[in-house]
Amino acid sequence: MQPFDTVIRNARVVTAADTFTSDIGIRDGRIVSLGLDLPPGHQEIDAAGRHVTPVASTATCTSTSRLATAR
Repeated sequence: MQPFDTVIRNARVVTAADTFTSDIGIRDGRIVSLGLDLPPGHQEIDAAGRHVTPVASTATCTSTSRLATAR
């Protein structure tokens, strides 16, 4: 198995069906693994206490709304 580019640790993952605590393994810009105690990645992010909402997008998905970002 190839190493992950990034592992987000201790995330509170929120999906349409469930909410759970998990590590998130990312490779080539895509989520490729969810689970606890994933192997290390080149970059590690601690998301303890934060919610993560994976979003799927397609070529037909468009939005005209603006997102607010914290500074």
